[in-house]
Amino acid sequence: MCKIKTFIPVIIILFFLFIISCKIDNAPPGVIASINGEYIYLDEIEKKYDFIHFEYDEDFLNIAKVKKEYRNELMNLFLYKLIDQELKKRGLAVTDEEVQKEEEKIKSDYPPGEFEKILIEEYIDYDSWKKFLRIRLSINKFINTIIKPNIKINFKEVESYYKNHIKDFYIPNMISFTLFYCANKNILQEIRKNKLSIESIKNKYPEVIVHDYKLSLEQTPMLWKTALEFTQEGHFSKIKNDKKGFYLLKVNKKYSSKYLEPAQAYPLIERAILSKKINQYLYNWFIKSLRNAEIKINKSLLEG
Repeated sequence: MCKIKTFIPVIIILFFLFIISCKIDNAPPGVIASINGEYIYLDEIEKKYDFIHFEYDEDFLNIAKVKKEYRNELMNLFLYKLIDQELKKRGLAVTDEEVQKEEEKIKSDYPPGEFEKILIEEYIDYDSWKKFLRIRLSINKFINTIIKPNIKINFKEVESYYKNHIKDFYIPNMISFTLFYCANKNILQEIRKNKLSIESIKNKYPEVIVHDYKLSLEQTPMLWKTALEFTQEGHFSKIKNDKKGFYLLKVNKKYSSKYLEPAQAYPLIERAILSKKINQYLYNWFIKSLRNAEIKINKSLLEG
């Protein structure tokens, strides 16, 4: 999934809003704006703001700052409403079934009842969370069904990106190794002496903790780094101890630093270019849609 920037420069948006917006008349209580006849309630902005700022913020008493952030959230809600309206116009609106399916998928990663418990602990209203889920699904559908089919990436763009971002494709020295950890030093000596396989170790010595790692030398903890550097592939290091027990390292493979070839880097390049083009397409579409939209707004929100 591509990451999109939903925040459009506010100064540009305010320019459009002051030109094309009208005063709201005879609107239901709590309406802060409308776009193409669809109301946006202050409650929506407050919940969106609270969803992002659920922890106590000392700046909450800074009225000017809160108003500015409310304006930003209003801009995002305009974007979401326009996306939803476009999907409905094309018969592609996110259905209740799609929302339910995604909700069940998310909940499946948690024990029964745990997800709801987390929402309560984080002071997140369930209905609001579900609305935000629908928004996310709408944005994803808009990107996948409307934006992506209009985006093309040619070879020259890929080649240029590779040359201009060559540092991004540098792979440092890497090392693949296995850590054996145990409170009994004699067991590790047995493993080292007889070069036991991982399978036999797990069967014979279940008390031994076994972990596989593949890290760059820069990422490797200093505690292990020296031992790994001076241990050949396929060999064990010397047994070391810490405060809780003993550990043994086995070097599986060492990888020299290199730059990814263009063909290897292509998926990364494609993702980066695609993300940039999606954001640009979305920005242009949003500005154009605002020009053509009927917007009514409570101007008091834009003051201060």
